[in-house]
Amino acid sequence: AAVLCENAVHRCILTAFTYDAKNVHDAAIAAANRPNVHVEIFADKAHSLRGSTEAQMTRLAELRRNGAEGFLTRGPHSGGIQHSKVLYVDGRILLGSTNWTNSNRSNFEMNVLIELSAEGEMEFMEQIHYRSYTHIIKNVYPDASEVFDTVLDDERILARAESVTKAYNEFI
Repeated sequence: AAVLCENAVHRCILTAFTYDAKNVHDAAIAAANRPNVHVEIFADKAHSLRGSTEAQMTRLAELRRNGAEGFLTRGPHSGGIQHSKVLYVDGRILLGSTNWTNSNRSNFEMNVLIELSAEGEMEFMEQIHYRSYTHIIKNVYPDASEVFDTVLDDERILARAESVTKAYNEFI
């Protein structure tokens, strides 16, 4: 995971139940400090706020200070626990049972590395952003319909959607 983060050229996205592994954290900060590399970390909100790992909140704050985005979120399943463990870096996805903690290095948990085609990468990015921002909105607004019901009335969103659709249609 650290090697993938260290070598990010465009994007590094990590979802975690627990995030305190120093080697992965240092690699994410190094990537965030390079020009044009966007780093996002999503960690479980309840687990973080209960103080089960003090290092997790410290690391998330440090990420933000270094230009990365760190989010506390809830997952759509498992009783609202953000339990997915995924690392996405420039078309490669690392999936498995790894918690991004210092202890995982000795537990030999199982992981799979997947290389995506350009089309697969675009679809993956659309899905992860849709799901991520949906969860963020649901965590910020008591009634998420306030946002979702007005999306198609927002001129800026409509203009952006039109420009993206035009570029995509010209591409294909």
